Amino acid sequence: MSSPYVNAYRTARAKNSTPVMKALTLAGWGVFLLATIFFFILLSNKRSAEAAQTVRLSKQKAATQAEQASENQAQADKQTAATAELARLEEMVKPLEDEGKSASEENDKREQKVDELDAASAAAAAPPETATPDASASATAGAAEPTLPVLAQQVEALAKEKKALAASYAATYRGLEATVTDLTKKMDPVALQKFYLQYIRTPFAPAALFAAAEAWYMQGDLVRAQTNYEVLMASFADSDYCRECGERVNQITKKKPYTPPLRTGIIPYRLSPVSN
Repeated sequence: MSSPYVNAYRTARAKNSTPVMKALTLAGWGVFLLATIFFFILLSNKRSAEAAQTVRLSKQKAATQAEQASENQAQADKQTAATAELARLEEMVKPLEDEGKSASEENDKREQKVDELDAASAAAAAPPETATPDASASATAGAAEPTLPVLAQQVEALAKEKKALAASYAATYRGLEATVTDLTKKMDPVALQKFYLQYIRTPFAPAALFAAAEAWYMQGDLVRAQTNYEVLMASFADSDYCRECGERVNQITKKKPYTPPLRTGIIPYRLSPVSN
């Protein structure tokens, strides 16, 4: 004899066994399986994307590190090259300083000779003194003094020599000025550096050195440009270029791009600027 609970269970089971219920059950399981498969596909794609992102970031980091290392090496190579160049320039300057010293001594001799010419001219223009008997006796006893015509000839010869020396200096000055002006317009740093080393004791040395630094800066060689600016400030501390050199060094330190200077032309310096 069956209990009411058993009969109810059998009745419910019989209802659920209809084709419609079976189809709905299968459809539910199908949807569940499809959702599960879709979830795992999304999860797999997300993990693949994260792995690809990690690989890409690793490659970018490695490339950035390699680029930074290359830049550091290039900067170190430039610094080494600049140090070697500065040492080479210092070696070149030594004989040129000796040569400049000799030229300065020769110039001093010329100036001394000019002073002697001026003194001789003044002496010749002065009225002759009246000889006293004692003085006449002394002159007769001693060596004969040059006569006035002889002195006049000597003064005339010395005046011509003075004029020739002045003309020679003026021609040399104009020639150097034209050369450094032309090199500055061409912005040739090598030629300007050579001019500076060759004529380091002339009034145009600072102008050539500043123009060379400007040319290096314009070409992007910041190490050589900064070296030249600093050498100019150290060697020609009272030059008109020093203020601009300080500004340029500040710009290079901040890695600012080159901009043409407001001032044009060259500024001559005083004679014999380098002290030994």
